[in-house]
Amino acid sequence: ARSHPKREYNTSKQHKFQLSKTKQLLLSQIINMAMTSAHKKTITLSPKTNTGVGNSTTRAFAPKASKGSMRTSMIVRAEGDKPIEMEPAAEVAKTVIAADPFPMNFNGFAPETINGRLAQLGFVAGLGAEITTGESFTTQFQSHPVAFGFACGLITLASFMPNMQGATEYTSNPDSVITSGPFTADAEKLNGRAAMLGMVAMLATEYIKGGALIG
Repeated sequence: ARSHPKREYNTSKQHKFQLSKTKQLLLSQIINMAMTSAHKKTITLSPKTNTGVGNSTTRAFAPKASKGSMRTSMIVRAEGDKPIEMEPAAEVAKTVIAADPFPMNFNGFAPETINGRLAQLGFVAGLGAEITTGESFTTQFQSHPVAFGFACGLITLASFMPNMQGATEYTSNPDSVITSGPFTADAEKLNGRAAMLGMVAMLATEYIKGGALIG
């Protein structure tokens, strides 16, 4: 008996269709199982794994799932042969300290230092002149403008003399000078502030009184 060609063709086609459908179902189940286990279990990866190529090192990080999505991602970073060298904290702090602002800036050392030195000299000289002559501080400033300007220029020039001379062991900043005993940069700063307050207080008192405080 001869077999019918059309019937054999249909039987083969149905068999192939069933096999293809079975493969698709199996593949779909495998994908669903893999994605479900990836989100239910915690994946722990070694922080460093040797790739076997040269001395390069590969770092792998655990995948991070985004909201509303079933996709996972993995970040792989490669480092070179040489490890990254971190600078010590002391070196970083020394670099920051070394980067001083411009001396005459508002946050520089020069304005307060020069004003404090001028106030110390002016308060002592003005108080001595007021005791001997009876002239108030305001009268002294009006009567001797040249002496006042000369003192301002001289103190300013002397304050920057270390930098002008190219000193290597210290700079014009008083904090760069290593001192011991009572003569320190902090003591000079404290005395300068006290002298500036004393000068302002003396001028305000003499203005209210209408004349010299002493004499």
